[in-house]
Amino acid sequence: MNLSHCWLYAELPGYRSSEIWLGMSRPMRMSRVGTIVLSRIDGASGDPVSLTTLTAPKSARKAYEKGAKLLRSVEEPDYARAIPLLERALELHPEFAAAWEALGRARVGLGERESAREAFERAVEIDGQFLKPYLALIDMAVEDKDWTELESLTDRYLAMSPGSMKLRLFNSFAALKNGKSSKAKAMAEMIENAGEMDDWPMAYLILAEVYTDSGEFKEAAELYESYLSTLPDGEYSEQIKRTLYDWSELRVIEPVGFEISIASKAADAPIASSTSEEVAP
Repeated sequence: MNLSHCWLYAELPGYRSSEIWLGMSRPMRMSRVGTIVLSRIDGASGDPVSLTTLTAPKSARKAYEKGAKLLRSVEEPDYARAIPLLERALELHPEFAAAWEALGRARVGLGERESAREAFERAVEIDGQFLKPYLALIDMAVEDKDWTELESLTDRYLAMSPGSMKLRLFNSFAALKNGKSSKAKAMAEMIENAGEMDDWPMAYLILAEVYTDSGEFKEAAELYESYLSTLPDGEYSEQIKRTLYDWSELRVIEPVGFEISIASKAADAPIASSTSEEVAP
């Protein structure tokens, strides 16, 4: 079984993971791939666990652990059974940030979105260094297209755990939407300097939009072409090709090396525009 394009790594807020190349593997045979090493991110002050767990009485921790265990199954988490256990833990220890975060996840699983948000916000209020509830609130801000909230949350998260390129992308996108081009550019350039633009190709579009706004079409075109090289059939590829074709017709860039179908629609708005509401990271 060819796994030569596959890498194994771990995710834990505040930590950077080593990566293990999987290579070739035989079906029905145990493969020992090695050890994943997690290293604390330089400058990280946030925690993947909440210190309030240590202050919880034994009975509260026991109820929390039972509820959390019901949420761990990837295939069939039992949200309905987990909720009363987590609520019991919070009755016994109201300042139990981890239980509030787990309760939020259980409520999300049952579609109780607003009460879930309240649980995540309560977890943050109790323990501002606990990273996990921020991630849930960030996902909600993306879904809601609440760019002000997204920028604020990712600012706070990156101050505690600066190594997340995904959240740096979100922060850059939110800054662009909020009219902060300089900040959007700085955040996207951090992804570029880390050599991870191909992993987060939306960063190409954010930088291209910033350069477009300042009339630097050549630089923007190079970024669009980098996006096309990374994702030739990506969600925005046809729109980008049309934009590049139009620019070449206007002689603001060199002629492009591809043709555009007559049926292709013109790009009515920039790809990652601060005025467009159609795009989310």
